[in-house]
Amino acid sequence: MHCVEFDFREIDNLTDFYQKAISVFELPKWFGQNLDALWDVLTGEIALPIVVIFSHINQHQLTKFAEVITVFREAEQTLGGQLIFHCRASQSDPV
Repeated sequence: MHCVEFDFREIDNLTDFYQKAISVFELPKWFGQNLDALWDVLTGEIALPIVVIFSHINQHQLTKFAEVITVFREAEQTLGGQLIFHCRASQSDPV
């Protein structure tokens, strides 16, 4: 199973997140950087099975990226085990 990690020590905003997504999922540069496009990628464009990890995410980022996290959680449910999503808090800010 392929594993990709989004290290939130390196992600400050949605632009950073989507640039990382383009890199880790090997998406074309013209990828629409929005939640609908992210859903389409997760449920039909990436190679499965896959594990996606959000690491070192702090409480502020959990709020800031709540909609993105929801898309990953919903994709995990929809894909029935083909996508596994983990969201891990930073050491200094447990969730």
